[in-house]
Amino acid sequence: MESSRNKKTTHKSKKSGQEPLTPAAKQRRLQNRRVAFILVIFLILAAVIVGKLVYLQIIDSSDQYARQVDQVVDQVQVQASRGNIYDRNGNILAQDSSAKAVYIIPSEITDEDKLVKELAKKLDLKEESLRKKAEKLENDYVIVKNSISASEGQRAHALDRDGLKYRDGTLYAYPDKIDDAKSTAKALAAIFDNLSYKTALGYLTEKENSAVLIKSQVDNSLANKILKDMTVKKNGEVQSTNGVELIDDSRRYYTNGNFASYVLGFTNQNYQGVSGVESTYNSWLSGQNGLAYLQKDASGNTLPSLTKVVKQPKKGKDLVLTIDSNIQIMAEKALNESIKEWKAKRGTAIVMDVDTGEILAMATKPDYDLNNPYTLNKTYAKNYSDQLDGKSNADKLNLMWSNPAVSFTYEPGSTFKPITASSAFEEGAISPSDKVVCNGSINIDGVTINCTATHGVQTAAEAVSNSCNPGLVQIIQKLDPTLFYRYAYDYGFGKTTGIELPGEEAGVMTRVFKSGNSINLLDYSNLSFGQGLMTTPIQLLSALNSVINNGHYMRPTVISSQNKGISSNASTSASKQIISKATSKEMRQIMEKVVTNNPELASLAGDYSIGGKTGTAQKVENGEYSHSKHVTSFFGFTPVKNPKYAVLVVIDEAQSGAYGAQSAAPAAIKILQQTSDYMNPSSKSSTKMTKNTVTVPDVTGQEVEFAKEILKEKGITYKVDDSAGGSVVVSQSLKAKSTYKSGKTMVLVTGKSADDTNAKVTVPDLSGMNIQEANEILTGLGLKIKVKGSGFAVSQNPKAGTKVNRNSKVTVTFKQK
Repeated sequence: MESSRNKKTTHKSKKSGQEPLTPAAKQRRLQNRRVAFILVIFLILAAVIVGKLVYLQIIDSSDQYARQVDQVVDQVQVQASRGNIYDRNGNILAQDSSAKAVYIIPSEITDEDKLVKELAKKLDLKEESLRKKAEKLENDYVIVKNSISASEGQRAHALDRDGLKYRDGTLYAYPDKIDDAKSTAKALAAIFDNLSYKTALGYLTEKENSAVLIKSQVDNSLANKILKDMTVKKNGEVQSTNGVELIDDSRRYYTNGNFASYVLGFTNQNYQGVSGVESTYNSWLSGQNGLAYLQKDASGNTLPSLTKVVKQPKKGKDLVLTIDSNIQIMAEKALNESIKEWKAKRGTAIVMDVDTGEILAMATKPDYDLNNPYTLNKTYAKNYSDQLDGKSNADKLNLMWSNPAVSFTYEPGSTFKPITASSAFEEGAISPSDKVVCNGSINIDGVTINCTATHGVQTAAEAVSNSCNPGLVQIIQKLDPTLFYRYAYDYGFGKTTGIELPGEEAGVMTRVFKSGNSINLLDYSNLSFGQGLMTTPIQLLSALNSVINNGHYMRPTVISSQNKGISSNASTSASKQIISKATSKEMRQIMEKVVTNNPELASLAGDYSIGGKTGTAQKVENGEYSHSKHVTSFFGFTPVKNPKYAVLVVIDEAQSGAYGAQSAAPAAIKILQQTSDYMNPSSKSSTKMTKNTVTVPDVTGQEVEFAKEILKEKGITYKVDDSAGGSVVVSQSLKAKSTYKSGKTMVLVTGKSADDTNAKVTVPDLSGMNIQEANEILTGLGLKIKVKGSGFAVSQNPKAGTKVNRNSKVTVTFKQK
């Protein structure tokens, strides 16, 4: 029994496992486990290190690189020059002149008070704003402490202060995010034994070491003077520029100042177009900015200006307009004369090429100086004081910049009558020879509509040429309202023309109904003579142009087809025909009689073939018609048989009693005559102009070298009087916008700045000049003339070459040859 149990037990032991381990075997197993554990620890540490390297080299590399670059390089944009703007004949209307952008580097400022006061005075800026920029704190990290222990880092982190960051044994600070630098510095000094409060505060209040823009488009001479005044030298070596840095820049220069202000527009301090085509085609005119790299030393301080590396900017594209400078001058001059004579608030004149819709001139007076657009025009401020009272300066400027040719809405009055008549004639609702009756007035729904005369029985055509309100009422009542509105909309009323200028208004043309969807006969009748709707000058001119252009509507445009790769009305729109050629011919004959049957207009037109339509409309104020304020206008075209040019003149608030035939027609007819002579030199006229007319540009305030370039380009002979020193033109002897006469010499007087009105002036030699020529030259130099005798200059006092103060008097003796 025992033997058998022992055998069984032995069998179980073999089945359950191996023999028991010896002491040596146990020792080897223990050692293997230890090696495996150490290997696992090693692999974990290796993984951590690799992960950290991946983070630093890949994930965090861009941030590190940016911080490293910021430590050695600072970059600022270099403004690209905008494209030039030309008129249709290649005359430059707007271009760039070289300038400087003034920057400061706050960390390099050594005398803040001097910097702030000088820049505020010279650049016309507020000291408060400048001081904020001068005291700007660094927005990037500053190393406060390296190689700190984990416990110290944790204590610093535990302060929970914005702008502090602990990482990998280093404590960083972002000065511009520190709320309370003093208390934070005190707390850090308590944590670190070898970090004083003063040192910590210095890190926490470190100033920005990158360039901060103060003002762009600064005259070269002024910018260089600022840098010179701020520079401190020792033994001929520059020690400091008090934080001032200059970067090449450009500024916009408009050749003739106020010329075509509302068409051209201007640019702001950011060099972006604000109004006119400068705004509409901003992306076309704008170039691609370059970069200036300001190198820094190991401490992050910007090195002298010679270390700049510039990536050159790319200039914008040029833009050619349909405007003709000579026609623009004619329009502006005629408009000014009319406004002055009739003591009007404002006036607008637009000249259009009948066949193409191209705008040859668009003038509004008073306007504003494009080279100084943020100065309110004094005449405008006076004339519109009632509308400007209580408004901010920004609102006043915005009102002045608004282009009345496309934004001024008014009731057209009688100039709308050709629209009514042509629509009715085209539809056959009434023929030009059909009779209408005028008894001096007509009654509609109990309301009397008066006429300026009692015309009796007349044809419908005569009713239009006589500008008879009752006659037009009878004409529109023959026409189905639905058809009338269709024609009105086809002519463009109630919607913008799409001209390439900002701020265009659509006007108002709404259907007039009573309740129950029936037509309001009184309101409908009023539309016949231009009352009850609102239009803009450009909208009305485009509509009336189609009446006399064989019925073809041409969208108005100021962008020449000479431009390639640009979208404009000239390149994208096709004409549409609204009325037939026959109806258009009939309307031209009717509108010719408007001129020939009026003794005043006929006298003004003389031998010229001119047709047109006058208009006088009451202004609407607070929903009511004013009895003393009117908008007068005249639409004209020439020649009648085959019109080439059309013009619309609108006068806002001419003195009481003035009508369109008196205040607007003379200017419009004069513009048509001069335009016709200028464009067709072979025609007989006493007002001929040649296409080679050169307009004297306004170069005051410009760098003298830039002024020379402009005069050379225009073929104007000049000489420079630099006796007062300086490099800026402070006056010119020939009046800006006057017509240059070949052989004349334009004297440019230079000074240190455009405001240098106290500079000495050299008296010119006036020998042989007539009184007008001598006066022009002296006035241009800021001198006054005292005339003795008549004829041509034979002597003068002071003598030629004498240096005198500006505003001095020069006595000139004239004798007949």
